[in-house]
Amino acid sequence: MRPKPDPVPGLIVRYDYLWRDQQAAGQQQGSKERPSAIITASLSAEGGDHIVLICAISHEAPENDSECVRIPAKVAKYLGLDDRPQWIRTSEYNEVLWSDPGIVPARADQWEYGRMPIKLYQAMRESILGHHKRHQKDMKINRK
Repeated sequence: MRPKPDPVPGLIVRYDYLWRDQQAAGQQQGSKERPSAIITASLSAEGGDHIVLICAISHEAPENDSECVRIPAKVAKYLGLDDRPQWIRTSEYNEVLWSDPGIVPARADQWEYGRMPIKLYQAMRESILGHHKRHQKDMKINRK
């Protein structure tokens, strides 16, 4: 297997994403591993590990289009995701360390699915910022 890549914005990885409602119910781990998109990463002051912000990718259609960005079918195919409709959920995100054991290989031989195109990344970022501006609430689920 190739080494784990550096976390970069737009990279799609496999992660046991913890939803806000799961956290509210007392769970500390996500119920399943799923493709997830890295929003941003920065070096931690304590120990040199990266702090990563990650949005979940889901097949479930959102109730509100302003809380997600649809992944075009061509992009999903390019990344090796299945052919069902997929959305990046932008109304919440997990904050984790890159060394978190919940980040697992996407395939038997590699850690990541790939990087999303810049236009999709920009749409994800704008959706996150817009959601934050409209709702003025903490969207972060701290798992580090």
